[in-house]
Amino acid sequence: MLPQLNDQDYVVAVGWPWLRLRPGQIVMILHPYLGLIIKRIFTVKHQCYTLVGDHPSSISSEKIGWVRRSQIIGRVIFHISKSA
Repeated sequence: MLPQLNDQDYVVAVGWPWLRLRPGQIVMILHPYLGLIIKRIFTVKHQCYTLVGDHPSSISSEKIGWVRRSQIIGRVIFHISKSA
């Protein structure tokens, strides 16, 4: 998620079930093959999401695939830079 988030930054995410998720928001997900990742929501379609990263070398949306709502741990509400 460079440049917004750096490697080893601390993030706080909320995972309320009624939380409305929209394109542009950053979420933390548990992907079955990639593990715990943080990405930005690109599109929403019937409780499924496509995700993108901000950095050009980020894992592609095609590789991540559609993500179900149940895989989303929470929406990132703020972060603390490790260098702070």
